[in-house]
Amino acid sequence: MSIKHQKTLKASVLSVTALAASSAWGKTPAGLTGGGLGIDYLALDEVPTKHVTVCESSKDEEKEFTGLFSDKLWISFDAADRQTYRVSFVISEMVATDEDRVLFLVYSSRTSPSPFYPTTEEGPTLGLEMTEMEVLGMYNIPALYRGQSPDNKLGLAIPTPASKMTVNFNFDANKLNTMIRNGKETIHVQAALIKVSDLESEKFENMILSEMDSLTFISDDCPPETTYSYVADGYGNITATKSSSQDSSANPNSDPNPRTKSF
Repeated sequence: MSIKHQKTLKASVLSVTALAASSAWGKTPAGLTGGGLGIDYLALDEVPTKHVTVCESSKDEEKEFTGLFSDKLWISFDAADRQTYRVSFVISEMVATDEDRVLFLVYSSRTSPSPFYPTTEEGPTLGLEMTEMEVLGMYNIPALYRGQSPDNKLGLAIPTPASKMTVNFNFDANKLNTMIRNGKETIHVQAALIKVSDLESEKFENMILSEMDSLTFISDDCPPETTYSYVADGYGNITATKSSSQDSSANPNSDPNPRTKSF
């Protein structure tokens, strides 16, 4: 089933014109009126996991759809050290539903000026160039039903739970070095969640996506414009460091203690 779904997603590029002409383009599904995270869009974060550094700049403009980190990051690694460079992609939050779904984590080396698929108008559009799209990971998400929680002395739990998925990905040092030599060191990543029934019917207007994150791989230290760096050692321990060139007093929105950022 997984192979079939992957082929369906890629083959459906051929039917984009017909989909774009349908009345579903740009419309929000009935009953969903700006439900926010988990309903209209997902959040995507990249967390260093092993032998890798994530470099972030606070100068990036604010985005409507985003996670804990910036949408533009550098991934720094030691090109001479053939270690396992592991990054975790964290997708949040998939709200409970009574239908099976499929979660895709996809990337492309190029972006598209217009979306290839019609999606909900409340969420992000698919910004990847689909003719060069590759699947990083694909996962079956079973139906997650609502619960019933009794009233208690503190209040009442919301009956609709949401799930978060972490996708661990091992990057190949040789492939990263080749990308950098060829001047293709930047990739663009998005997560997409779609019902199994919609995927098999090639109906993408109800698909919800994350923001598009841009990751640039560098084989040395973080660039000068880095505000925060997050270094993962071989044991998965993460050290968060604020750049000495950044003055937190000059930016009231900056975090004077980056170690408080939650993963």
